Amino acid sequence: MNAVIDIGNTRYKVAIFQEKTLLNHFETIEEHECIQFIEESQAKNIIVSSVRENISIFTKKLSITPFILSPDLPVPIQNKYKSPQTLGMDRLAAAIGAKSFFPNQPCLIIDLGTCITYDFVTAENEFMGGMIAPGVRMRLKAMHHFTQKLPLVDWEPEKEVKITGASTQEAILSGAVNGVKGEIFSTRQYYQTLHPDLQTILCGGDSLYFESIKKGNTFAVPKLVLFGLNQILAYNINL
Repeated sequence: MNAVIDIGNTRYKVAIFQEKTLLNHFETIEEHECIQFIEESQAKNIIVSSVRENISIFTKKLSITPFILSPDLPVPIQNKYKSPQTLGMDRLAAAIGAKSFFPNQPCLIIDLGTCITYDFVTAENEFMGGMIAPGVRMRLKAMHHFTQKLPLVDWEPEKEVKITGASTQEAILSGAVNGVKGEIFSTRQYYQTLHPDLQTILCGGDSLYFESIKKGNTFAVPKLVLFGLNQILAYNINL
């Protein structure tokens, strides 16, 4: 079995895979809970991806020396990004996760979180890069911060947002949420025009809300990064 660990600024996301099958998934803010979950899984191979600068203290607590995802670790796609050292490893892992589902087709990966990233991978497994844009909550905070009169509006993802806002708060919310929807539509349309067999995969914390706008070859895989980490781990085990 394989264990994959995605360490964010505050949370540890862990998954256990048997080959390509996700068996279990766990999230915590506590380091010791993450390590305990890994040890109890009896995983034989581990990979760690982290946004934190120094994770050596954490990795030394694991019973198995893990692979560390970095720009120098071999991956099963060709990275065409002009500045690979600045590429977020979560973007690369999500792209590889997408290609594990659609190995022979071009993919547009849309990761909906604090920021929204749009990344394109060719049918020939070339990571080309894409776009980085503000997420919904960042847009709401920016409108409040950079103006004197616009209030800070809270977004409740479980509620549908109308296009026509009948109040200032509703209009702000519509501009943020429906603006993202329009961005997704137009970006997907651009790539579909060039690549009719395009597969679009939504991931990230807000992906399930925006799954409602999916049509055609568009799918939501919230744990796509973890699937990608598992693919990278398997690739390095077999080198």
